[in-house]
Amino acid sequence: MNAGGSGDFDDIAKRFEALWQALQYNGTVKRETDETTMLIDRVRDALDKGLSRLNENNREFIANSFTMEERVHVSARTEIYRIRHRDLQTNHALKTLHPDHADDEIARRLLLREAHIALPLKHDNLHAPQMMLRLDDGRPALIFEWAESSLSQRLSDGSFSATEIGQAMDALLSGLTFLHSRHLIHCDLAPDNLLLSGGELASLKIADFGFALGAGQQHSDLDIGFAGHTEFLAPEQRDRAPLNMRTDLYACGLIMRLMLERCSDTDASVSRMAALATRLARENPADRPDSANSALKTLRGIVV
Repeated sequence: MNAGGSGDFDDIAKRFEALWQALQYNGTVKRETDETTMLIDRVRDALDKGLSRLNENNREFIANSFTMEERVHVSARTEIYRIRHRDLQTNHALKTLHPDHADDEIARRLLLREAHIALPLKHDNLHAPQMMLRLDDGRPALIFEWAESSLSQRLSDGSFSATEIGQAMDALLSGLTFLHSRHLIHCDLAPDNLLLSGGELASLKIADFGFALGAGQQHSDLDIGFAGHTEFLAPEQRDRAPLNMRTDLYACGLIMRLMLERCSDTDASVSRMAALATRLARENPADRPDSANSALKTLRGIVV
């Protein structure tokens, strides 16, 4: 197909409109047969693919419902794309295996395990997958709600008010309280894995459950030697010891400290939040709050 002048597009539009009308109507009576519906879908596919060759070479379709927009993140084993629903025109995120790991049994098992763990999780502060499907090449893929940014990006953008820090930590500890009530430890809390919708800190959601464990488990149980963002790992993770719910609180303390370092306010609530951050990030797990819910109650007593 040649990308010529506007006359070419006008001719394509007229031809497609005539074909559409022929498919939709027989004289003045509308036809609703399976064959007609199938043919309409195929014509729409052909038109979409033709236009994509004119505008964005080789656009890929997923499950005949989504179009690949761009790759937004790549890690050692996985990659994440922004995708768009063809009919609803809504953005979503797709997480799948990196092509180099398409046949990696451990990577595949971890992604399937994440689906089993996270699909049932329903909470405003958890970024759980909406569905799972298979790509044409056989790779499993998870579909998520699209989030425009992360706390990591927000940290690099500038300062925080005490109110914003309170909102972010309330959302984080609320999501964590729910996760822990399901007897799950996240094990990889870090600014990259805390997503924001519209840049609002109150909308913060915990993402990426690929390394989540049950209490008392170790990552070696999953054939993983080491997991998580190393700079946010609790001492017991670094020592490869059995973990418990307090493990996640250590990362919460470090994340809270990072935000407080960028806080321009000087009121009493800031120093009290700093004390809470210090307690959350104690080296000895026994010196941390006994639960995320306990830490949440303390926080709400500070920022009322």
